[in-house]
Amino acid sequence: MGYFYDGAFTFSGGGFFSSVQTTEAVGLVASSLRGDTATSVDDLLAFQRVESEPNNSLQTAHPLSLPGVVSGDTFKSDSWGELRFFNEATSDWQFIELHDIFAFTVLQSQVVTITLNAVGSADLNLLLFTLSSVEGPDTIFIDGQMADFIDLSTVNDPTETITVTLAAGEYFTAIQAFSTGTRSDYSLTIE
Repeated sequence: MGYFYDGAFTFSGGGFFSSVQTTEAVGLVASSLRGDTATSVDDLLAFQRVESEPNNSLQTAHPLSLPGVVSGDTFKSDSWGELRFFNEATSDWQFIELHDIFAFTVLQSQVVTITLNAVGSADLNLLLFTLSSVEGPDTIFIDGQMADFIDLSTVNDPTETITVTLAAGEYFTAIQAFSTGTRSDYSLTIE
């Protein structure tokens, strides 16, 4: 494990500047349980982070880098964002609660694997979507914004996985706490 410092200072009145952002790394080396190592601040930040709340809307989505790992927790009664879609079979609008939302950017076309590992007996679902300005057959609405549904994993297993080839662009993955008796911990990996 290494060390890095990221600090912000704000000066008011009479100073030559109003804020300073500094980052310094000293003897930085980190190792994961897989044995890979990080030798820079950016590499270290790709290692596991903890989600920041609130992250239940597109505006508050927790940003992730590729590859990225984040740990978090969720509960069925947590506040949630709304995914709304038109169900052709029932001819009505239905919704899904999105409890935690994460944003990530793909720089070039690549295969991306998203893995959600739930702790305990919680039934968590994993969704993948991107914003859109054109309505089509896979159009959904997230908190009123148009989006394209890409994939969903609902196997009712402690592990949910989505593997898909994505073009360059911004994407969102969301966790739905479908059935949780208590607050449930999880880890989310995007690679």
